[in-house]
Amino acid sequence: MTDSASSSDGAMPCGPCQRSHAYAAKNTPSLAPPEPDCTFDDPDVIAEGPKGKIARLESEIAELKAYIQAMNDVDSGPAGSFNSGIVYRPNAGQGVQGERYFPRNLEDIIDAGEESFGAAHIRWAAASVRMAIGRGDRLFQLLQATLVCTWYAYSTGMTIGVYTWTGSAIKLAASLGMNVANGFEPLSRLPPMMLSLLGLPKNHTEAETVRNVFWISYVMERIYCAGTVWPLTMSDEDISQILPCRLSDFVSGAYVPTQTRQCIHTENMILNHQPLMTDPWTLYIKATILISKVRTFNGRYRTKKGFSGSGVEQAAFMGSSPIESQEFMILDQTISSFIQGMPKAFREPVGITVDPVLYMAHLLPFMAMIQLHDPHAKPELPNDHSATQVLLGARGILDLIYKVCATSFDLLFLDHSCSFCWFVAGAAIIRFLKVNMQQKKEEEVARMTQELGAVKFMLSNLGDRTIIGLRQIKLLEEIYDIEIGPGGPFTGLPPALQYKEPEPSPSGGLNAMEDSGLSFID
Repeated sequence: MTDSASSSDGAMPCGPCQRSHAYAAKNTPSLAPPEPDCTFDDPDVIAEGPKGKIARLESEIAELKAYIQAMNDVDSGPAGSFNSGIVYRPNAGQGVQGERYFPRNLEDIIDAGEESFGAAHIRWAAASVRMAIGRGDRLFQLLQATLVCTWYAYSTGMTIGVYTWTGSAIKLAASLGMNVANGFEPLSRLPPMMLSLLGLPKNHTEAETVRNVFWISYVMERIYCAGTVWPLTMSDEDISQILPCRLSDFVSGAYVPTQTRQCIHTENMILNHQPLMTDPWTLYIKATILISKVRTFNGRYRTKKGFSGSGVEQAAFMGSSPIESQEFMILDQTISSFIQGMPKAFREPVGITVDPVLYMAHLLPFMAMIQLHDPHAKPELPNDHSATQVLLGARGILDLIYKVCATSFDLLFLDHSCSFCWFVAGAAIIRFLKVNMQQKKEEEVARMTQELGAVKFMLSNLGDRTIIGLRQIKLLEEIYDIEIGPGGPFTGLPPALQYKEPEPSPSGGLNAMEDSGLSFID
């Protein structure tokens, strides 16, 4: 509008406020102010000018920082209070955002211990999560933040922190009902929407987001804790959530029917790949389910056998060893079939470029094969089936190592849990290398020494820039020294990878990040 009497310019009451004042003066003259009180514009802000506005904003920022600090002081959890000031990344002189930044060496990650850029922000996120969880505020967003904290804990090698953070994430997902698909809710006289804390999705995009976040939580717990024998927070038996749609469909916002989607309990779901619902992410999930099944078998076999009843249940445990059980043989066959039956369109994770998600989907079944057979393998016996399968799994991982080494792809952009798969292969090779050295098989010793070198190269490359990679190669060196001895060809870390562990924190050996995970959900 060009009429100055009705335009809103901050120097006079705007038209709507004049009309509101006139209406109030006519109907409630005793309550109406003498002049219109314009709420559309703030003349002081308009008239203050650029310098005045900057000064006012700086004052408001200072007040906000003081308020947040006061809130931090009130929240006296194990992680303690934290400095809520803005953290500036060193050398970020290219404006507020700065240039795209990726860590190029170990010091970029561990630079100042618990006061480093990443650790400080994760600690603030953990404190915010604790505060918000008490209010029940933005629970879905809290789960997403928890997953970021979990990833950070894994990347920095916090074994206990990872276990507690993944457990917290799974518990939160369960309380939101994200593990349950529509129609498979627990028996209750209450309606389904009252059995969980998460409201109904507004559209199919929100529904797919919920599914994806749940499966990310599932994958993290199964893979990040694969190096331990600690119990999982949620059993596969408690999961009826269907698989997500393809990433391309999710990004485009296309609706994908849910009636024919697979879930963990779908018959032959691991080996049956639906053409219009399969992509690297769904294959990654299926490979992780294999890891979960192997872990469950290894963890519960003795308990099930010791307390099995009669009939069908007892028949499943007939035999003198686990490898003779029906469940073991089915798992063994399923893993082999998954590897051999990978859909044609997804058989090569390394091509012109590297697909990090598909790469993991190829690594995981080989790791599952090793973890299933490793407790029973006898490498000194020439025809031992489990020993053959362990070596087959290790060399399957080696083949994927060779493929990615033939490219210029930066390993930092792979899923960091790749390093654990490489580590498992390296540990298996050391076991066979020891036997071949004892049996004086020089050709096999030379071959396996070269293979072990490839694994160590990968871990060294990643260990130069991530703590998890560094710790895994150090552990592999320790295994080598124990099994082979210090006189072998690969002893000691390169000078660039020498890293001194940080001093224990006042919280009894756990740093602030691990404290935050332990205290996340009381």
